[in-house]
Amino acid sequence: MIFGTKTYDGFIYRSESRIPINFDVCIKDDLTIKISDVTVPLVAYIALDGGNQVPGSKVERLRLEGTSPDGYYFTSDYVTIRGSKIGTPDSSIQVEAHKATLCYSHESGTDLPVMRLWLVGLRSFPNIPVSTPLGELSIFGSSDSVTPATAIGCIEIIGNIISDAWLRDCDNFLTFIHKCIEFGHGSRLHCTAREVTSPSKLEITFYSGKKFPRSLPVIHPMNQQPFIDKISSRYFVDRPFPEPLWTAISWLQNESTFLEGTYLASMTALESLCDSLSPRPKTKIIQEELFLEIKKNFTDSLLSYGLNKDQKNALRERINNLNSRSLVLKISALRDYYGLSKSLFNHEKIVSSIRIRNKIVHLGTNAEKMDLWDHYIFIREMICQIVMCELDYSGPYEKYEGGYSSNQFMDKRSHDEMG
Repeated sequence: MIFGTKTYDGFIYRSESRIPINFDVCIKDDLTIKISDVTVPLVAYIALDGGNQVPGSKVERLRLEGTSPDGYYFTSDYVTIRGSKIGTPDSSIQVEAHKATLCYSHESGTDLPVMRLWLVGLRSFPNIPVSTPLGELSIFGSSDSVTPATAIGCIEIIGNIISDAWLRDCDNFLTFIHKCIEFGHGSRLHCTAREVTSPSKLEITFYSGKKFPRSLPVIHPMNQQPFIDKISSRYFVDRPFPEPLWTAISWLQNESTFLEGTYLASMTALESLCDSLSPRPKTKIIQEELFLEIKKNFTDSLLSYGLNKDQKNALRERINNLNSRSLVLKISALRDYYGLSKSLFNHEKIVSSIRIRNKIVHLGTNAEKMDLWDHYIFIREMICQIVMCELDYSGPYEKYEGGYSSNQFMDKRSHDEMG
């Protein structure tokens, strides 16, 4: 990794305008980058700024590129102007790159390609490297008492031979591992840089973003090896991981300090899984073919009552939803589909969770003053166990429903039955 400040000669672009400039880029220890203020002639400033933008409109992206005297090439298509100083004859602009790439051709002294994702906030005890079809996977993180801003870890894979196919496959694989580690960590882990080193080239892509606070880990940071072993093999199983689960996990990783908002986000996550993961018959009251016949009879009968267009459309919409099970039955069916505990995820708690959700959505308040945090933990536990089932994971995990404890999770599903 290249730290410190370098000066670049290059250009900044906006639409058809291309202005030659010099600029400095500093790569800090936390793998963030800072671009120095760029001095430009007043005429060039007017061309770049383009006048005052309309409030609420999208910010136009600029392009920045340059080469340092020692051969480093810096480029970004995601540059925005954050401030400016107008003067005569020169003006200056403050720019920020939301994504930028640094390239350098060199002889690295190694014959093996390496790809790394650098993550902010990753805590982990030293883990044993895992062999995969794409190469040797290693996950490093800090084991000290650290804050998200000071903990820097990485996911690394060392391959055998570099190719476009290897780069593409490793990108997808490390993205999957990154999401899984975030799930185990209990909160988002910002990827601040992606590094690819080959025998002849170094390429680092930097991403702007913020550090996220730690939350409740599903996998203890000091005991991640069984989880890493499983997720590194799960990726190569010929059964895709359900994409809706990543969305549900993102809903769970809600940073709001407004507890009602956090609770509604968790309920939204669970509701989204009921229809996307459960087999369709489990979300319907009767078979679809029979319901279509009943619906047609209902719809045809509307013609004899002299209803206007809006009334008929409203009733048709209601009729279309008649075959859907209630949310209570959908959540229960989802629980049973994954073989989760009926005593832990019992009917009464499901009902009260939905009742709280309805009160907040329709009245804007937790009118019955029920324990939101307790029900949030209940919903979170169910979603986390579903994720572990889909990862085919059986092993140690951190349980919070019913009180904190370190438990052993066992996936009780039959994968033949799951399809």
